[in-house]
Amino acid sequence: MRYPTIRRHHRFGRAASCGFLLILSLAGLFSETQAEVSPERVVVVANSADPVSLQIAQYYMQQRAIPEKNLIEIETTTGTDVKWDEFISTIYNPLRRELVEKDWLSGTVMDQTDPEGRVQAALVANNIDFLVLCRLPVKIKEDASRMAHARELPEKREFKVNRASVDAELALLMANNPPIVGFVGNPLFGKLKLPPLVGDSVVRVARLDGPSFEAVKGCIDSALEAERSGLRGRGYIDLGGPHGDGDRWIEMAGRRVEDEGYPVTWNKEKSFLGWKDRSDAAAFYFGWWTQSINGTFADPTFRFAPGAIAIHIHSYSASQLRSPDSSWTAPLVQRGAALTVGNVYEPYLQLTHRPNLLMEGLVKGMSAGEAAYYSLPVLSWMCLYIGDPLYQPFKVDLDTQIKQMEDGDELDQYVVLRKMKLLRAEKQYEDSFIFGVEQNRSHTGLALALSLARQYEMRGGHAKALSSLEPWLDPDSLPVSQWGLYYKVGNFLESIGESEQSLSVMRNLLQISADTPAAQTAYYPFAIELAHKLNHIDQAGDWQSDLTQKQVEEQEKRVRKKMNDNRP
Repeated sequence: MRYPTIRRHHRFGRAASCGFLLILSLAGLFSETQAEVSPERVVVVANSADPVSLQIAQYYMQQRAIPEKNLIEIETTTGTDVKWDEFISTIYNPLRRELVEKDWLSGTVMDQTDPEGRVQAALVANNIDFLVLCRLPVKIKEDASRMAHARELPEKREFKVNRASVDAELALLMANNPPIVGFVGNPLFGKLKLPPLVGDSVVRVARLDGPSFEAVKGCIDSALEAERSGLRGRGYIDLGGPHGDGDRWIEMAGRRVEDEGYPVTWNKEKSFLGWKDRSDAAAFYFGWWTQSINGTFADPTFRFAPGAIAIHIHSYSASQLRSPDSSWTAPLVQRGAALTVGNVYEPYLQLTHRPNLLMEGLVKGMSAGEAAYYSLPVLSWMCLYIGDPLYQPFKVDLDTQIKQMEDGDELDQYVVLRKMKLLRAEKQYEDSFIFGVEQNRSHTGLALALSLARQYEMRGGHAKALSSLEPWLDPDSLPVSQWGLYYKVGNFLESIGESEQSLSVMRNLLQISADTPAAQTAYYPFAIELAHKLNHIDQAGDWQSDLTQKQVEEQEKRVRKKMNDNRP
């Protein structure tokens, strides 16, 4: 992720942009309003050449009760990349004509085209809440030959490019003749309320896309489940990148999560959250800097909590949107995130979605699509938003969540933990503890049991601390997202003098993670230390041999990869 010094630069040329700028200037005549978004005003765009695109569109419209008339089919390439000529002829022009014909954009299509070949239109109103692209091409390739059409170029060399995301270019469907070099300032950025015509000037584009229909369906279902039950889980904040602004935005997003009562795991080291860290019930993830998904998140079986908001800021994070394990955006969708963003080319840090503003918008009641544009500084650039734009993660408040809790739903323990955390924030420590103890009878789980065990131990209730954990100490299996939590249980037991119990936990964890060498390499040192301490010399020796073998294999794997990467 690069970080140039950026002056505010709006890309419109003077003559070409007069209609768009007139809309913005007239907008000042109106008082601030913000209409509620509606499925009735969601337009869904599918690629008729791609059966999966149509399948996604139909499923989404069915789930959100979007009228059939709101579907627009165009025929374009089924790949992720598109050239400018193809983008204009198969996506931009057919879509603009169709939107005007169906009065989604009120006005008239003209016979003329601009120097880039885009059909011109006299538009007076934008009747679209969200334009949802279902598995359309993702990115527009650089075309040096089109630089000759540019009437006004950015000052900085790094912005003298016309490659972009498809989504970011379609956001300007209301404007005639926007130059294709550089970026445009987003008039929605940081604005909680807007004069009507300012809002109308931007077509808010969302995308439902990913490695497969099943992955995208999971993204849609994830959002709907969280809207019904409320967003349940924990936050994970990964700092330690190379620039202060990125860390500051992510930290502010994490503080917002904490303010809502969610427990948060903070990582302020240069390394990514690892196998020894918790990753259970990940409802929020904000991180940046690393190139590819890694740690527990990289495991193919890892799953986020329903409704999860998961964002990793990195250049090219969405450049391979159909590959389940490449970079970040596609893997986040593959693993069940309901809301994420990404960049198809190098965006530069200051021109990406701001996670702190996205969280602020969501907390203030915006839908996910509204919050995405509230947090995005520029249009016609490299960024895109993936997820149901109607999704409202905080639609169900905490009190309602507590009333809705059902026996046997493990996620409900995180509702209890959230309420306990908020009570502690108000210094109602005893009320928090009592609430947790009472709820543990019917809404229990390993996370709640560990929290209560720690509090029992602080209160001198050693036996009760052990009793709280006892039902969870010998599981037959655990989802990969709970391995770090189980490791913390082993640490806790050792810290209170229960070394034999701790060793038993580590023995179970090593058995459960037997097919994941990276996890075992992380868990072995603590297990070996415990075995030596308790004089289980043979066990310690066997584990040490296994660890050494895995380390040698990992080193050989890295050497082979380096050799392959250096081959011409």
